[in-house]
Amino acid sequence: MNEKQIVKFAAGGVLLTIITALLIGWVMNIIEIVDTVDAELTGMFILRCIGVFFAPLGGILGWF
Repeated sequence: MNEKQIVKFAAGGVLLTIITALLIGWVMNIIEIVDTVDAELTGMFILRCIGVFFAPLGGILGWF
């Protein structure tokens, strides 16, 4: 393996890790919505609902 291949391999690993973290966060976001569906309507709840359809937002909000 030359240096260029190692850099591509590392970049692919980082990208795969980020995508996996966003997918897990998106699922955690949906679980949080289901858990708080009977709570009062807040800005965070509205953002979480938007995050179901806009996956990058949901992936980030799922971790918080």
